[in-house]
Amino acid sequence: NVALLEGVYKEEQFTLTEDAVFTFPDYQLSLAQGSWYETDDNQHQFATKLSAGLAVTDAIFSSVDRYISRKLRFLPPDTFRRLIGDYFLEDGQFTLKLKTKGDIGRPKVDFSDKLPELDIDELKDSAKDLIDSVRDIFK
Repeated sequence: NVALLEGVYKEEQFTLTEDAVFTFPDYQLSLAQGSWYETDDNQHQFATKLSAGLAVTDAIFSSVDRYISRKLRFLPPDTFRRLIGDYFLEDGQFTLKLKTKGDIGRPKVDFSDKLPELDIDELKDSAKDLIDSVRDIFK
């Protein structure tokens, strides 16, 4: 595969004028238009999207299910899957939208989208409801 980059180079800064997409067998990485890199001091600012292929997405969900069953027994895996799906699935693929900036060798990385705020009291109430419903089965 060939990746073409379209941009402008001015005053030691390369700026993308079009989105750039790099496709690998199990992943796809894209850099958004306007992302830039300075050649004189290695500073950069990228808006990126990293998408896992379907097999990797399935493996991520399997790993999440195992974690939930071991560590968060009170939270049904489907609830957590929905939460992940609402924020991290795009076209059925696990996708991270990230912003990176600073020195390219030691970038500062942050999520582009706001992450879900978890209401601990709501989780506790869900856990209590789940436990109560399980107890009812054995009465």
